[in-house]
Amino acid sequence: GFLQGKGRVALGIEGLDYSAHLTGNNLQLNTLVAAVSPGVKGDFRGGTDFTVNLSGNGITEESFKKHLTGEGEIQVKNGTVSDLEFLQSLSSFIKVDKLDTLTFDHSHGTFSVTDGLIHTTSSLKGKEIELYPEGTISLDAYVHLSLKMRISPSLSEQIVDGVLTKYFIDEKGWTVIDLAIKGPSDEVVVMPAS
Repeated sequence: GFLQGKGRVALGIEGLDYSAHLTGNNLQLNTLVAAVSPGVKGDFRGGTDFTVNLSGNGITEESFKKHLTGEGEIQVKNGTVSDLEFLQSLSSFIKVDKLDTLTFDHSHGTFSVTDGLIHTTSSLKGKEIELYPEGTISLDAYVHLSLKMRISPSLSEQIVDGVLTKYFIDEKGWTVIDLAIKGPSDEVVVMPAS
C-alpha cells in the first residue's frame, strides 16, 4: 500500500495549533485498525483507501478532544471482519450463526469530527448482507449508531424467528431490520430501533 501525509504545527501559538492531511491507497485494513484503535479485538481484512483532514489545538488530552475538527472518507474493497464482539452481538440478536464472519464486496464511509464526536455515515455491501450505519462515536469510544440491515433471502431463511422474515421484507425479498447500537466500543449493545 501507499501512505502519504503532511502536517503543520505552529509552535508560536499558545497551546499549539496543528493541521494534518493523510492519504492512503490499498492499505491492509488490519494494519490500519491496529494503528488507529490498538485496543480493538478482531480480524479485519481488505484493501483500504482513505483521505483525512484534521486540525485543532491543545496540549492536554481534554483540550485536544475539544478542539479537534476534521473530515474524511474511507473505502474498503473485498473485505472480511471476524472475531468482533459487535458481530457476535448482532449474530445473537437475529439468531444467525453465519454472521460471526462478515464478508463484503465494498464499504464506503464519510465522517466529520466536531465537539469530541465523530459523525459518520457509511455503507457495507456484500452478497448476503448490507449494513448502513449512521450516527456518532465519541473520542472516548462511546458508540451511538442507528443501523439499517438488509439480509438476503437465502440468509433470511436461517433466522430462527420467522416473524422477521414475514413482516420486514422489501420489494426485492430482502429482510430489512432497523437497529440501534449503543455503548462503549468494547461492550456495545445491539437492540431494535425505537
